[in-house]
Amino acid sequence: MNIKKLLTVILILSTSLFIMTSCGGGDEKKSSFPTDPLEIVTYGINDSMSVIKDEASDSMLNLSSYMGLEESDLEKPEVNINFDIKNDEGDVSIFYKALNNTKSKDATLALGLSADGQNMQTSVNFTGDDMIMSFLSPSEPMVKYSMPSDKTNSISDLDPLSRYVAALELEPAEESKDTWDADLSKFTDGLSTNLTSENVEKTTEAITHKGEEIEASTYTLTAADAAASEALKDLFNALNSDEDMNSLTTASEQADEDSVEALASVESVINDEAKLAETKLTSKVYVDNETILACNMTFETPDGNFIINNQYAIDKNSKDITTKTVYISGLEMTSTHVLTTDGDTENEKQTYVMSQANPKETLEVINESKAVKAGDDYTKDFTISYTSDEEGVITTANSTGKYEATNSEGTVNGTFSGTADSNDPTEGKQTFNYSGTTLMSDKDPEVTIPTFLADSGKEFTDVNELKAYLNEDSGNKIKNITNPYERKITAMIWMIRLNF
Repeated sequence: MNIKKLLTVILILSTSLFIMTSCGGGDEKKSSFPTDPLEIVTYGINDSMSVIKDEASDSMLNLSSYMGLEESDLEKPEVNINFDIKNDEGDVSIFYKALNNTKSKDATLALGLSADGQNMQTSVNFTGDDMIMSFLSPSEPMVKYSMPSDKTNSISDLDPLSRYVAALELEPAEESKDTWDADLSKFTDGLSTNLTSENVEKTTEAITHKGEEIEASTYTLTAADAAASEALKDLFNALNSDEDMNSLTTASEQADEDSVEALASVESVINDEAKLAETKLTSKVYVDNETILACNMTFETPDGNFIINNQYAIDKNSKDITTKTVYISGLEMTSTHVLTTDGDTENEKQTYVMSQANPKETLEVINESKAVKAGDDYTKDFTISYTSDEEGVITTANSTGKYEATNSEGTVNGTFSGTADSNDPTEGKQTFNYSGTTLMSDKDPEVTIPTFLADSGKEFTDVNELKAYLNEDSGNKIKNITNPYERKITAMIWMIRLNF
């Protein structure tokens, strides 16, 4: 197998597996249910958007799904994964290692492969104020970047991959961090400030919920002028600034160009005062016995409608969530998540459908799994199907596999195996088998930092000079990358020195 092709494979696999968001927040204690109609609408919007946020955090389109790994285990101080691929073109072995000693603040992120008799490894290492990089090819000189102490302190508690990405400062300088709650509160508080309960109509309406028809109380809010304009701006800021929500908007980690344009289509209205002034908002909240069943929001703009519809039922043992988002650009995304728990057995099905009218494009991913926990043992069987249709050109892929693990005193040892096949119009049919092992531990690992050889290496104190060197002729931007997924994939490209 051609080494360039192998490097491309490893990039796709590594970014799919290791570019992840944190897990969802789980059950939270909710405040008492309001009685004022306007407060019911804002409460419903808050509740609904929190559900959407948790779903965005629980990404299904990454390689951990193919392995069956528990995403929370990948956040442990020590993570070791060995991944073997076998197909007609040859065998490839990949390993990933993330070591983070919370006491010393030393950390290592390593990625390696073995194929065609070649063994290579690239690593990013943190110690003190220094970030030391060594690359897959031994001909590449080592790199040392000495960071300002305040930068070191601000990123030292992050996991190794996030620390590496943050060290490169690819995001806009003015970008805010962890502002989802504040942004969402500003959105709903603005509605409460600019509107009254006279803007809300209460009726009853039948809704099919979890297969049962319910006569629900509905509260429909309508707004125009400044109230609608401010609401659209505040909601956009919440969606754009939060990494989980932004990743969801950008086609759930697929970095699809049309999806990136989707959020931009909303921003174009926000940046046009005339169009923004004509924006109208309608939000309908469905309630039964002080429980929110659904929340639908539609922003009507001169360029088209921006719609977020969310229907959900969540309790301790089950989830049933359907979310549909339609952007002004015409992109539609619908996701469903059904989870049921029976004793130690958990059955789960997630679907994701993206469609674009012009150019015609659809993407559908279905992920089904059955997990069983018995004491410290964990077993998960899973199947995934993928179908893409780009103006009649159809690509399909399917995967089935199993993951088994034992958790003993904070250390998870696991094995996984599976088969994947794809049918691509240009590549034809391909099948490969994969297997591997995992070790993930809560214990602080020993981190060995490679010795930087100043005579043969390169040293930087200016982050932009470092990025210009890493970027070379790949054409990637070196700063002001607003999409969090794009920041991570850019950092990984530079890490393995794969310049397209």
